[in-house]
Formats: sequence, structure tokens, C-alpha cells
Amino acid sequence: MEALQTFARWFVGVAWLEVFKAVTTLVVGVAWPFAIVLLALIFRAEIRNKIKDMLSAGPTGVTFQPQVTDATTRSTTELVLSTSPNHSSWHKAIEESILHDLKTIVPEKQLPVLIEQLASARIKSAFEAVFSNIFGSQIQGLHQLHLAGGSLSLNDAEQYFESVKKEHAEFYKDVTFSTWFRYLEINTLARIEGDRVELTDAGREFLMFVQATKAGLQRAF
Repeated sequence: MEALQTFARWFVGVAWLEVFKAVTTLVVGVAWPFAIVLLALIFRAEIRNKIKDMLSAGPTGVTFQPQVTDATTRSTTELVLSTSPNHSSWHKAIEESILHDLKTIVPEKQLPVLIEQLASARIKSAFEAVFSNIFGSQIQGLHQLHLAGGSLSLNDAEQYFESVKKEHAEFYKDVTFSTWFRYLEINTLARIEGDRVELTDAGREFLMFVQATKAGLQRAF
């Protein structure tokens, strides 16, 4: 009987709230790491893909690089034709034709195709301007450079010009090689490198342009 009374006094005197707190803290401390490991196993593929976007990690958190939306994936239905009042009906018809052709191309290839076509159009426009002011002897000079493998000695180039000057003495009587060559140089068709005259990539493309679009046309001098 006395032992029972002693146990009762001990049981009543125990701080059960503190015991409960201690047990709860222990359970929580064990459960969280287990939960984290479990989540990592479940979403390991997603986590692996996200790690490559990580910029920094520290006590304050983790920073990821912002997501970039590829404009080339937009649908052609988002494209809007120009509504400029200065454009003629013919201009607008060309725009509509381009848009129609664009819709036949998969979205991710639309921008590269547009850039390629725009570059070609700009090159052709530039070559048209160059051709309208170039002399026949300058085109022939570029052709001679091409036949020589794209490079001639400066002396050979000057001799070529002297032959041109002799043939058109009145026209070229006050013109020097430097003056004659200057037009080719400022239009990046050819350049002087040391004691050599070099045909540029633009010069090669210009010759192809002339052959393809100006066959039979002769420029003076």
C-alpha cells in the first residue's frame, strides 16, 4: 500500500508537459530529414534539371537564372502587318505574300529564314547601288583578281590600270591608280594588304551578282 502511494506521488509530480515537448521535438527532428530525403528521391529528375539553372546558394537561399522565352516559338498568328498609311497597295500585297509564305514554315525556323532573306535583300540593294556607279574596268579588275586566286601583286594591279588608262587616255588622263582603286576599297570589294591587292568576300559575291543579274550589260570605261 505504501509503495502504491509512493508511485502515485511520483506520477503526479512528473512534468508531463515537458516530457511531451521533448518527445515531440525528437519526432520532428527525425521526421524532417526523412521527409526531405523522401521528396528528393521522388523528384530527383526535376531537381537534377533545375540544378543547371542555379546561380548561387547560401544561407539566404538559392538563386536561379530567369527563364527566357524564345521568341521564335511564337505562332505566326501573332504577327501583324504594317498599317502605315504611306505604304501603297502593292507594298501591302508584298507584305501579305511574305506572311503567307511564313505560315508554311515551322515557328522555330521563321526568324532564321527572315534574317537570311533580309540579309540577301540588303546585299542585293547594296550591289545595285555599287553597279550603278562602277566602271567597266573596275569590274574587269575584280575579275582578274578572281582568276588570279583572289590576290595580285600591287605592281601587277598598277600595270593593269596603266593598260586601262592607255586605252581610255582622255577619260583617265588625270586619274591615278589610287583614285581608280578607291571606289573598290570604300565598297569593300578589294583591299591592299602590304604589296598585295586582295579580293574580299564581298568582291566575290559582287562578281556572282553581276554574272547572275547583269549578264550582257556593259559599264563604260
